[in-house]
Amino acid sequence: MKLCLPFCILCLTAPTAYSQPPGPPGPPGPKGDRGESGPWGMNGPAGIAGPQGARAMNYVFVRRVGQKYFVSNKERGSFSRAVEFCSQRGLELALPQDEKENNIVTEFFGDVYKMAWINVNNKKAEGNFGVDMKSRPLTFTKWGEGQPDKSIQDTGCTMLSENSVWSTRIKEMRLSLFFCVFCLMAPVGFGQLPGLPGPKGEKGDPGFPGRRGIAGLNGMPGFPGQKGESGERGFPGFAGNPGLAVMCAQDATDSSCPDLKALEETLSKLQLAMSYDFIQRVGQKYFVSYKERGSFSRAVEFCSQRGLELALPQDEAENNIVTEFFGDVYKMAWINVNNKKAEGNFGVDMKNQPLTFTKWGEGQPDKSIQDTGCTMLSENGVWSVTQECFLNGYIICQM
Repeated sequence: MKLCLPFCILCLTAPTAYSQPPGPPGPPGPKGDRGESGPWGMNGPAGIAGPQGARAMNYVFVRRVGQKYFVSNKERGSFSRAVEFCSQRGLELALPQDEKENNIVTEFFGDVYKMAWINVNNKKAEGNFGVDMKSRPLTFTKWGEGQPDKSIQDTGCTMLSENSVWSTRIKEMRLSLFFCVFCLMAPVGFGQLPGLPGPKGEKGDPGFPGRRGIAGLNGMPGFPGQKGESGERGFPGFAGNPGLAVMCAQDATDSSCPDLKALEETLSKLQLAMSYDFIQRVGQKYFVSYKERGSFSRAVEFCSQRGLELALPQDEAENNIVTEFFGDVYKMAWINVNNKKAEGNFGVDMKNQPLTFTKWGEGQPDKSIQDTGCTMLSENGVWSVTQECFLNGYIICQM
């Protein structure tokens, strides 16, 4: 028999069972690397807009894009002055986030001043003009050709020009328009990347009316028309019964003469109407105004203090007459419909008299309004109810 060497093998791999109980756990190992980011979460529901949107009414120029307002007082100044102006009011210098917002800002430019500062960081070392003044990365840009200027080594301020493109300038002291921006609901930053855009929302409420423009000059009077032909003579009527013979008396305070008293009342009404800036007559009714604007409650109070009533058209002719007062900017006036739904469901006036004429727009009066709603007359002559009774509408009284 041939003799061979025997060999045994010992494995270092762990057995599937223990010959004795395991020892105590060892100390924790070092922290591992951070894993990859998970998928984006769903967008949370939008919060309720607070009253801060009314802050926009304090400015000359107001444009709303979604939940963001661009506002300005038509001032010009240096870049540092623009940043300081917005910061002192708790706002930020405007920075368009998409093409629509970029175009909205350029709508403000007039015939002379055609550039505005925007909120891009003016220190090249802090982001090479790719972040805003809080060092947040820009999510939208529209640089012009050769911009941002690579020759700028230190400080450069970014402006938006009339053709909607961006450019950097070394001369920070140049006077340019500046706009501020604030949001009703938008957060300042995200803990993770934002989700995909949601579906298109419903049409928003009307924006705040702008300031009243300067009244234009009166046009030249037209030529008198040709005299019409005389109509045919009618048949004579029946003779009336003779009236009672009376004597009418006239003193310093009163008159019993019917014709004289009616004439005095007419002259008194005409004198009162002549004291207003805006006068329109329809039959025996006058619509008058000082071209002031205010809330619905201010409009009712203004007319009541003068012994008048807030305007309420009684037919199509009166409805059209009131719209003739609108200028090129302000195109809304309050009318005398009861603002308490429970007192007539918007079908009576402020004295609870039933309306004899209405011209409600489509879907009006708004059935979703459960308590208070104020009625306005718009430029196309239709009526609508709004809960925003604080808006500045024209105050037009009637006598």
